[in-house]
Amino acid sequence: MNALAALVDHYSDLSLVWKDQPTTISEILHKARIPSSQALAEQIYNSQPALMTQGRQLRDHLGMRNICLVSQAHAFFPQRLKDIPDSPRWLFIEGNPAILNAGSFVAVVGTRKSSTLGNKTAEQVSWLAAQAGLGLVSGLAEGIDAAAHSAAVRNNMPQVAVLGTGIDITFPVSTASLRLQIVETGGCVITEYLPNDNYGKSRFVQRNRIQAGLSEAVCPVEGKAQSGTMHTARFTQKYKRALFGATRGQPVSENEMPSVLVTMDAPVFDIEAANGKKELGAFFDGLPGERFPKPKRPNPEFMFRNVLKAIDGVASYTDLTREEKVYLLVEFKQRLGLDKE
Repeated sequence: MNALAALVDHYSDLSLVWKDQPTTISEILHKARIPSSQALAEQIYNSQPALMTQGRQLRDHLGMRNICLVSQAHAFFPQRLKDIPDSPRWLFIEGNPAILNAGSFVAVVGTRKSSTLGNKTAEQVSWLAAQAGLGLVSGLAEGIDAAAHSAAVRNNMPQVAVLGTGIDITFPVSTASLRLQIVETGGCVITEYLPNDNYGKSRFVQRNRIQAGLSEAVCPVEGKAQSGTMHTARFTQKYKRALFGATRGQPVSENEMPSVLVTMDAPVFDIEAANGKKELGAFFDGLPGERFPKPKRPNPEFMFRNVLKAIDGVASYTDLTREEKVYLLVEFKQRLGLDKE
């Protein structure tokens, strides 16, 4: 990938690589400190037909999955990412690429080992951001990320999931269904890594810079002072984006983020307090950039897909008695407030 990046930096059009001799290509790679630059240059030059064939096959494979590849010169490449000093050179995008420049985003991020309180906080911050006409950015990991993405799906909120792997990798596997829902509701999944690049610690750190760069504001909901979430907070300050925290009353003892954010001069909103939601809403209203239209509610079939799946699951391994079916109906009516009508 480093060699490819060096060639992209040098050539405005990668097809120009085929017009140069191995000596020129070798010099370019050598200046970029790519090991074995001469041997690699000769391999690139001599493998042109095979590489072209592989490239076409990969393009067709990605196209069938509604995935496109855009460089910084492409209209779909987000301007916010162009503005950061260590911008990705390209992005693989699954889903709707137009959303990347259609409005402003808030990133909601945090630990994979989240608490119930942390998940509910992430969900509510996402909902409040949607009401302010903002989209969501997160990392499609388990825990806080998944809670934020799930809330965005339920609220039909524009959103972007940033991967720390290649576009052909689903990690963790538990987020596969959520990833599909993000694309189905008009969002997109993006990554700078090559399609089959697997996960690694350094890749997730670099993924975090894209989350911060793409957003107007970043909310690290829950995590430790020494964690991947802190990398995102530091990138947020580096890029001069707004940094803030959110709690629902007293955070769990394992959550060090609120106190750390205070030391970073970032506001922390208690959205359970009397004016907490109003203050966070005012904060959102003060962010720069265009707003998305207020999201419309998704259709009931999509909203309650997981509930219907759970009912199907119970029905598949047990024959519900009339008494049990009546119990379900009564419970649903009470929980939905229909028993008062």
